Amino acid sequence: MIGIQSYGAYIPRLRLSRAAIFQAMGWFAPATIMVAQGERSMCNYDEDSLTMAV
Repeated sequence: MIGIQSYGAYIPRLRLSRAAIFQAMGWFAPATIMVAQGERSMCNYDEDSLTMAV
């Protein structure tokens, strides 16, 4: 059979607050405090794009 037979998705469980990112990098662009809401997912030490894609 030819074509895509299945697909999957993975979003890491580890989260980082955007406010914490702003606290570390806020000196660089102070105007970004307006977008420092919510959180973003981040990979653990043993997860990378290639490993999760396989």
